[in-house]
Amino acid sequence: MGQRQLVVLARVLLMDPAVIILDEATASVDPLTEALIQEGLDEVLRDRTAVVVAHRLSTVRHADRIVVLRAGRSIEQGDHESLTAAGGHYASCTTPTSGTRVWSTSSAGRRSGGTVSYFDPWLDDNPTTTVSRDQVDAADIVLATHGHADHIGDSYELCKRTGAAFISHYELCEVAKAVGLSESTLLPLNPGGSVTVADVEVTMTQAHHSHSLSDHVLPHPLPEGVLYHTGGVTAGFVMAYDNGLISQMYRPQVAILPVGGKFTMGVREGARAASLVRADLVIPCHYSEALGQPADIAELARQVEFLSPGTAVVPLEPGQSVVYTASSYEVSASA
Repeated sequence: MGQRQLVVLARVLLMDPAVIILDEATASVDPLTEALIQEGLDEVLRDRTAVVVAHRLSTVRHADRIVVLRAGRSIEQGDHESLTAAGGHYASCTTPTSGTRVWSTSSAGRRSGGTVSYFDPWLDDNPTTTVSRDQVDAADIVLATHGHADHIGDSYELCKRTGAAFISHYELCEVAKAVGLSESTLLPLNPGGSVTVADVEVTMTQAHHSHSLSDHVLPHPLPEGVLYHTGGVTAGFVMAYDNGLISQMYRPQVAILPVGGKFTMGVREGARAASLVRADLVIPCHYSEALGQPADIAELARQVEFLSPGTAVVPLEPGQSVVYTASSYEVSASA
């Protein structure tokens, strides 16, 4: 990863041009390779005029002049210091608002353009959630990533109550049919497959984790990660897998990463995953002191800041929500 960019930079040095145009020169590479490429760029750009197109702010922060584009139009111009001080769109990308929560994927109800989605909805008997099953009066999508009781949770009951589509891998859809869900509401997937419901496209990826239900035999050995596309934004719930590939193919702007260790990735692995996914926003999940899976979120934020500059870590408390729009976000107060 990154070898092609380094070879191209070497060729540029040999050609010795007066003007260089770079388009996403450090896209889809890991932090160590990015550092190598950046060192190469520093050498290549010395005493030359360069036009650099980039989403990663670390690539352009030392530029003499930065032009911020939005919807194809220039909305700000200046250097890094002046744009940051101005408090506009560029500053919102470099200085993330603080905020906290953990609705995580286990009991998260998300509304997108009128579509209500629940990911691994463990509501009743969940010591951290602020929503009970009886309080859910509408749902369009219920998505289950794997067959653990705290992730299946209230999925089947919510589908029965609301008529929501149930999206999961084939084997869990077979279990859902066995417990009484209408076959017309089942949307089975395998890794790499996608399905669209209303304004939402769901793509399933592979994930490394365990997978079982005590009262059903599930021959499929692995759970799934999920990519959720709507309104030009892609959000992902991903575990240790080829996150660099996910970044290259889908460019998720929001990543929900389990970081509690023991049963999922820990802080160290989560930070590395964040550096590969390169989302604007990382929401940590699947951690709780009370449940024996503590996580040092401040340390996670420190490591992510080092490995993936420009990625904000936004933990959420029960009852909070985050609204993400065009590389900026706002966190609600607790409910």
